[in-house]
Amino acid sequence: MKRRFTVVIVAVVCAALITSLYLQRRHLPYSAAGRFEMSPEILLHLEGIEIIGRSDGNKAWSAAADSADLTQGGTSVTFTNVKEAAIYEDGRPALRISAGKAVFKFAFGDIDASGGIKVSSEKGFTVRTEIARWSGYFKRLICPEKVVFTFGGSRLEGKNLTADIGKGEITLDDGVLRIALDSEEAHSGGLALPPAIP
Repeated sequence: MKRRFTVVIVAVVCAALITSLYLQRRHLPYSAAGRFEMSPEILLHLEGIEIIGRSDGNKAWSAAADSADLTQGGTSVTFTNVKEAAIYEDGRPALRISAGKAVFKFAFGDIDASGGIKVSSEKGFTVRTEIARWSGYFKRLICPEKVVFTFGGSRLEGKNLTADIGKGEITLDDGVLRIALDSEEAHSGGLALPPAIP
């Protein structure tokens, strides 16, 4: 009799717990606004997201995208239609980024981006390409297809860009530089060179 009474109490407590979780689901710490979908490879699918990454309490980066998919193993997150992403320096956006798709891999901080990539700097330069790979471990950017830099009225085009941030080296194949001539300096034979790219 005592055993049957214990089973009934446990069943009532479990039912009450499940009911309260269901009724309070919007207030759980892992709840988020948006529509969720599941597939075998994807652990979590979110739509219409805006996220912020912090380092030492300061905003390090932010991103807004149409959707994000976190993989089952939690090894990567795929952002679709990245509308506005930013990398911050001293509390201000240093770079603004948009792309059709970006995959962030957690292990080394690698990013693979594709589809109409545009990077613009607060210092005045813009970079456009179709495919970019960032190695967080090696601090290296690789753009295997056509790349177009614009700064001031000048333009640099080429392909197979490799920017090794650690070494401070940038290589570009088949580069063509078009420099805008300042009207005053053009008459005196000088060129108006673009500002230095950080």
